This record gives sequence, structure tokens and C-alpha cells, in this order.
Amino acid sequence: MTAIPKTAASPARSPWILGPWRDSLLIIGSPILVVPLVLLALTWFSAAQVTAFAVLFAMSHHLPGFIRAYGDRELFRRFRTRFLLAPVILLAVTVPATVAGLHSVIFVTMLWGNWHYLAQAYGFGRIYDGRMGRTAQLDARLDKALCLAWFVGTPILFSNATIGFFEGASRSGLPIPSSSALTTIRFITQIVMGAITLLWIGNAIRNGIRGTASSPVKLSMLGTTMLYVWFIAAFPDNVFVAYALFEIFHDTQYLTIVWAINRNRVDKGQEFGGLSRFLFSPGAFRVLFYVGICALYGLVDLGSKQSDSELFRDVMLGVFGASTILHYYFDGFIWRLRDASNSSALGVNGSATKTWFHRPWLKHAALWSIFAIPAGVCLVLESNQRAAALAEAEQPIAGRSLTESEIADRQSRLLKEQLHDRLFATLPDSWELQYATGLKLAQEQKYEEARQHLEESLRLLPDNADAHVTLAGIHLLKNELEDALPHYHAAIATDPHHKKARLFHGRALMELKRYEEAQVEFEAAWRIASDDPEVAYWTGINLRRNKQPRKARKWQQRALAIDPDYQLARQELQSLPR
Repeated sequence: MTAIPKTAASPARSPWILGPWRDSLLIIGSPILVVPLVLLALTWFSAAQVTAFAVLFAMSHHLPGFIRAYGDRELFRRFRTRFLLAPVILLAVTVPATVAGLHSVIFVTMLWGNWHYLAQAYGFGRIYDGRMGRTAQLDARLDKALCLAWFVGTPILFSNATIGFFEGASRSGLPIPSSSALTTIRFITQIVMGAITLLWIGNAIRNGIRGTASSPVKLSMLGTTMLYVWFIAAFPDNVFVAYALFEIFHDTQYLTIVWAINRNRVDKGQEFGGLSRFLFSPGAFRVLFYVGICALYGLVDLGSKQSDSELFRDVMLGVFGASTILHYYFDGFIWRLRDASNSSALGVNGSATKTWFHRPWLKHAALWSIFAIPAGVCLVLESNQRAAALAEAEQPIAGRSLTESEIADRQSRLLKEQLHDRLFATLPDSWELQYATGLKLAQEQKYEEARQHLEESLRLLPDNADAHVTLAGIHLLKNELEDALPHYHAAIATDPHHKKARLFHGRALMELKRYEEAQVEFEAAWRIASDDPEVAYWTGINLRRNKQPRKARKWQQRALAIDPDYQLARQELQSLPR
């Protein structure tokens, strides 16, 4: 969405797009709808499953733009070259990049995505002002400045939000700031965000005093959006849950405005493709069909992730990466308010604005360079970084040359270690990085150092079930059974479906000869993972120690039914009486 130019527009009869109730629920107050639904879903499903649904929803909402691009005959005639060349060029870049394991294109796409999100909020603001005839350029500029400040500034302020961008930058070979530099950047960011917000509020007050008040719907929408962006960055400790909360919110708003534009275009008798006219004509069946084909598009992406072929998964990751970039690219011009068909459908003025470029192709090339040049630079830097790690990985160990598989594993491990070290140096206040450091040290049997990092992770995030389980595991290895129990209790209270918490809690109780309590935990672990032979094995061990050999035998048989090569279960079964 782009700004409505300053003209003598007449206010629309209604300040709403769809009406007060639907706008309030689906656009302005959509966080009130999304947050309870996501939290409710998390009581039944894991964070990974909820995130998978959010990704499905994200991919599904690409389809309406593609339907408009390739189904609107007049629009296709105007932008034929873009619609035909862009998919081919992007697929030629994204598919080889993902197959090669390069992250640079994904990182630059993340940055474009943040612009895409803030542009949507800005566009809604201009629509609501436009429906009241408020088209002052100062209002438009301050709206854009507010969106830029909050969508860019808020992730900088919170490590949980910053880590994804810094990880992408570091993987792409770019330097990231030191911890002290980041502290300075955050201080400056707070000042800039505060100043822009005060200017925006002051301008709104001035407009009200002068009798040219901004749309109250716009003010409410931008206010709730900025607060929601802050909430998502500040409060959800799980980055996947944060993603789900924002993506569903964004997609709900997007699908709402696309539906509004297309329905009004049909009602006004504008030129349309056959499929679009069918989908956006009145009728409940058409709504269901529209939702169904959008969901089907998302399901193709979800289904491809379940393939056993790594190559196929990588290729499809590249295909849907191209889909994401096309979505951002097409949305930059097919829904713009300067287009008469869109502005007419939304009841706002859509006159042309001035441009610095006298030749449209020159402007288009300049805009594409904002994506292409950083992506190209990052691809070169990332390739150099991987080549350096490969050269180090190829070095012989104790005079023995390594196999190709060993070299690939060593290169991957080196890259991960380098990435972790860079991120940890910048974001020591990240519970996630503190936990990863503690886990790594525990695996290296440096238990005291590991304990310090795990405890710091729990100070930053007391409900980190994985950190509790790892810390309890250290106590278990040191035979500090009573000290391990509180951590298992905390992990289970946080995540009752945590298999390792249940399994190792059972083992600790078993070692304390609290066999009945241990059995409850083993059976809970079995309900969570009935395909895990280890769970069956330890359930059998507990029953044998509790003098129930017949039941113990059945559990060892279950373990071997799952994995016939599980030697511990076979040995245990042979030792049990028939």
C-alpha cells in the first residue's frame, strides 16, 4: 500500500472499510482475536505444530495476489513483462541457493518481509484517512515514520526478536555489532522511537484542534498495531510462538483488505478475470471455495516438508522462497492506492503522485537493486565464509585424511560453533544462547561451567523446560538425585508433554526406589512417545526392580517390536524369567 497524494478528496460516507464490527474484529482489534486462539491452541498442540499452521497460513495468503496478477486481464496487460520474467529469475536464484545450503537470500527476504509488514500497516492508515478525505502529506510522512520506527526499532530492543536477524546476518557473512555497540544502538533507537511517536501524537492533536482531525479509526488501528508489535517482541519467550502470533495477525488483515477490494470491484462492474469474478461474487460457497484453494496452496508447502528426499525438500524450499519474494514484490504495485481500480474500490482518491524517475523502468531497476545488490554481496560473503570453514575441516586429524562425509560434518560443526560464538558475544542476555552454551558444555562434560550458563538461562527464562531437564541431567549424572527432582518438577509443570522430563524424572525416582511414582512418569512418557523403544525399555527395568517380571517382559518385547536391534532390551529380556 502506498500513500494517498494530497488532493481535494471528498470524504467517504463511512470511515470504515467493511463496517464497524468487521473492521474492529479483523483489522483494528485482530490481536484480541489472534492471541487467545494461539494460546488456546498451545494447550492442545506443541509450539512447533502451531508454528507449522502459521507457516501454512502464511503461504496460503500468497495465493490471492497471484490470482490478481495472473487472473486480472487488464492488470496482466500492463505488467506482462514483470509477471512473466520475475518468477523465472527468482526461481533461478532461490532454488540453487537452498540446494547449496546458502542462507543469504533467505536473510535478505527476511528484511524485505519486515518492510512488507510495516507497509501494510501504513497502507491501512492511509486508507482510513483517505475515506475521511484526509490526504495531507505531513500526515502520510508521519504515519510512515511511525511504522518504520516501531517495526524496525522494536526488534532491535529485545534480544528474542533481534537474534533471528543477527543469526541471518552472521550466516550470510556480515559482521554483527558487539554487545557494547548494541547497547548504544538500543539507546539511540529508544530516543528515535520516542521522538517520532511524540511527533505523531502531537500532529494528531494539532489536526484535531484545527478541525482536520485524522481518522479515529486510523489512530486506533496504528495504536493497536504498534502495541502488538511491542508485545510480540517483548513477551513471548518462544520465537516460534512469536512468529505465529504475528503471522496470523498479518495474514488476517491482509486477507480482509484483499477481500474488500475484490468484492467492491465486482460490485462496481470493473473488468475482471473469470476466476476472480467467480471467487469474489456474493455467496457462502464462493467464500468456502476461496478459503479452500488458499489452504491447498499452503498445504503443498507443508506436504513438501514431510518428504524423505532431502533434495526435494531443498528444491521446494527454494520454490516457496521464490513465492514469498514474489508475494512481497507483486504486493508493491498490484494493490497500490494510486491504482484507480483499487482506490475506487476502497472509496479513496487515487490520483498520481510525483516521482523522481522520468522513466518507469529506471525506477523499477533502482527498487530491485535494493534487494539484488545486498543479496549478491551476502551470497559472496557467505560462500567465502563456507570456503574458509571447508579448508579448516579438510585438515588431517592425527595424520589421517578425512572422508568426504567426515569433512562435511566437520565443516557444518565449525560453522555452527562460529555462529554461536559470534551471537553469544553480542547477545549474552539471550536465554536461548545461554541455554545452548550450557548444553554444549554439558555434552563436553564441563559440568560446572554448564551449570552456570543453564542457571543464567533459567534466570532469564524461568519456564525453560529444556534448561531444567539439562540441569537435572547433570545432577543425575553426579548422583545428586534429590537435587535433580525440583528441576524435573519445574519442567513438567511448564510442559507436561516433555518426553525427556517424564522419562528421566522416572529414572531418578526409580533410583530412589520410589517405583510406583516412577511408573506413573514412565507411562506418561509412553503416552507422549509410544514409538520410542527407550521409554519401553526403562518402563520394563522399573517393573523388574519393583518385582513384576511378567509385566517387565512385556515392555521389553514392546521395545524390541519397535527396534529389533535394541540390544539393551534384548539382553534384559533374556535375563527375565519366562
